[in-house]
Amino acid sequence: MADHFGVTNYSQVHHWVKLYKNNPQLLYQDNRGRPAQVKPETMTLEEQVNYLKWR
Repeated sequence: MADHFGVTNYSQVHHWVKLYKNNPQLLYQDNRGRPAQVKPETMTLEEQVNYLKWR
């Protein structure tokens, strides 16, 4: 698999396979890039408070 996709780090492929075996739903998630920025003016006051608590 590493040769097919051009990945030079075999331990990384092993780690990925281990993760996907434990949770197959990870195959359908796109975790690339940074999360979208949340604009405070589009949130209610309560949502803003919760957002700032967990940030």
